[in-house]
Amino acid sequence: LRGPASLQLCPELVGLDRLGAMPHVRTEVSVSRARQFPLITFVDTPGLVDGGFEYPFPVEDCIAELAAVCDLVLVFFDPNMQALCDRTLHVVDRLHNGFPDKCRYFLSKADAVKS
Repeated sequence: LRGPASLQLCPELVGLDRLGAMPHVRTEVSVSRARQFPLITFVDTPGLVDGGFEYPFPVEDCIAELAAVCDLVLVFFDPNMQALCDRTLHVVDRLHNGFPDKCRYFLSKADAVKS
């Protein structure tokens, strides 16, 4: 599902529509055969990069908007990618200051980190 259909399925995403991000939103529906996750919605945001890359929407504001309407924010850092780029650190700081009780932080691929 894309844009308007995603908004119809998840009306709590209306803030993303106000920020102009809906044309870039894609929704996948996956039903658990074991029915272990009733009424749970997972939202994955793009990985953040620095440099001259410009997102076609205010990505930091969109991530904060999603955090405002969710119950829990899981932040995964990939040490092999841009985990410590300025944009990522700014978003993490914003999330931590705005929603400290919702945020949980994880280091993915921790076994690949050189000690």
